[in-house]
Amino acid sequence: MKLSRDELLSKLRQMDGGKFESLIADVWEERGWKTTETPDSRDRGIDIIAKQSTPFKQKQLIQAKRWAEGNKISSRDVQQYDSLRRQ
Repeated sequence: MKLSRDELLSKLRQMDGGKFESLIADVWEERGWKTTETPDSRDRGIDIIAKQSTPFKQKQLIQAKRWAEGNKISSRDVQQYDSLRRQ
C-alpha cells in the first residue's frame, strides 16, 4: 500500500509516542544499527540508544521528536538535548 506524503504525515502524527519511538528504532535497525529503547522514566531525554561496530565502534543517543503545526520543536528543546549530549 503506497501512501501519499500527506497520508503518511497524518499517520505519523496520530501515533502515540511509544509507537513513534519504536518506528524510529526500527528505521535505525534497518540501516544496520543495534537499537535499545530506553524506559520512559529517568531516560534523561534519550529515547533510543543505537550502536554499530562496523566500520568502527559508534554509539548514537536519539531523542525522537515529532514536529507538527501544534507541536513545534523549539530551540530550547534542541539546546536542552545538546546539553545532555555534552554531559
